[in-house]
Amino acid sequence: MSVAPGARAWDSDDDDDADVREDEYAAADDALAPEETCARIERLAVAHARALLLPPSPLSPPSRERATRDAAAVEFAIRDVRAAVYAPGAGADAGAYRLPANAATTRVRLHDARRPAAYARLWKLLATVHHHLSERRAITQRALYYLLCARHPKLFPPGRARLVAAALRDAVTLLNCTRAAMGVTSASRGQVAGRVAILTPEDGVWRDFSDASAHFVVPGDVRAVERARLRSDARFVLIVEKDAAFDKLCRERIHARVPCVLVTAKGFPDLATRAFLKKFASEFPRVPMLALVDWNPSGLLILRTYRAGSSGGALEASRYALDVKWLGVRRADLERVDARARQPLTELDKAKIKNMLAAETGASQASELRAMLESGMKAEIESLYPEADGGVFTLSEFVVSKYLRGDYF
Repeated sequence: MSVAPGARAWDSDDDDDADVREDEYAAADDALAPEETCARIERLAVAHARALLLPPSPLSPPSRERATRDAAAVEFAIRDVRAAVYAPGAGADAGAYRLPANAATTRVRLHDARRPAAYARLWKLLATVHHHLSERRAITQRALYYLLCARHPKLFPPGRARLVAAALRDAVTLLNCTRAAMGVTSASRGQVAGRVAILTPEDGVWRDFSDASAHFVVPGDVRAVERARLRSDARFVLIVEKDAAFDKLCRERIHARVPCVLVTAKGFPDLATRAFLKKFASEFPRVPMLALVDWNPSGLLILRTYRAGSSGGALEASRYALDVKWLGVRRADLERVDARARQPLTELDKAKIKNMLAAETGASQASELRAMLESGMKAEIESLYPEADGGVFTLSEFVVSKYLRGDYF
């Protein structure tokens, strides 16, 4: 697998995300001391300088990297011999600085002469992370973006948060550690309500969130999420795409009808919300997790991200992959809904569906995407309870009836 700075396999709207195959994550470190992460950054800088400056080994065959050495288009190949980092064309007996283990075939291009700005952004980000870790300070990804914008506006222009996210994903891969180990946290959007009590080390008090107005705000620090303690008698967890639908289900007190926990990330799932769900799943493995998302490309992309993470190319998201069942909205659910509640697909929607179909391996999801494309229509969760018509049924009735019938996959 080749990882170029900023490359993404399929797009999402979340700048806090990154994922990888399970075998790649197995070697990543998320419990590094700040000193060790700083040391890895320093070793990486030394290894990169050596690769640029050392002459090629006379025993090595010619390579395209060597031919373009003057342009400094240098790659580090992370091999399966405890993942030493070699200068291009160097053999296993050549001098090299070692980096932590990674997948056997991972190749990370640090300097592509065709994309010099991405190279510069990566090293500016690493320098900033190193400075904060040296002072044992953490920083949110959003604050890191604003800091880099202020200090290096030509490399990180305003309104381009994805550039910071791309550089951060490459740093995660190169250092073989998580963002938390680099002292970078995310601003969580997650909220939790229903039949769950939570104790966080920060306040040391058990808090019950079964009251309709009481919501737990998921901390942005993944480590804080993982240290929390949970109690629950829920029969299922409902992951709700939208904040409005989440609030409606809370007002309807769905958890009083059937014991359940409601979770929303207010759109595309952030890492901290997925970490909370993973912790819940590990402590209550028999409680199914169900998802309620819009019947549109974005809704299915959100479902896919909860299940497998986004293809951002870093080492974190597969750790928080979840066994999430799709409760709705699905094509069959719309048979009882007024056709006027649907909306036409845009050209961008159609392009997204075609891209997703090319990557989709699940037959059921692919069938829904094809039906969406053939109909030329999409529908939101709100179409299930049109307020103008008084609503055919409450949203909680829809969810409970589908749960009791086992109508999810």
